[in-house]
Amino acid sequence: MKAWVALGILVGLIILINFSGKLFSGNCPEQMHGNGSKTVKYFSSPFCMACWAQKPIIEKVAAEENVTFEEYDVDFCREAAAPHYVRGVPSFMVNDTIKYGLQNEQQLKELIE
Repeated sequence: MKAWVALGILVGLIILINFSGKLFSGNCPEQMHGNGSKTVKYFSSPFCMACWAQKPIIEKVAAEENVTFEEYDVDFCREAAAPHYVRGVPSFMVNDTIKYGLQNEQQLKELIE
């Protein structure tokens, strides 16, 4: 039993150390991808595997198109996601319309048009 408590404390400390910058900085949006005139809000989570797969696609589209992706971490920027009733990640918001799920390059380009 003591080993499980010690393991729990260790895991908690590792999580606290890894995410302490996010917990105390309050940076929302966390990252910006691209510098175009059109803005897309991208909601993600560090615990979402689909979000990890989405990031290289976002970076590629941001480099090719005239768009800026504002990345909001729903775990640490809840005040940014709550007013839009974001229910899942990854999700994108363009002109107050939310699109959920992993998007390929073509789908992202259609979304920003």
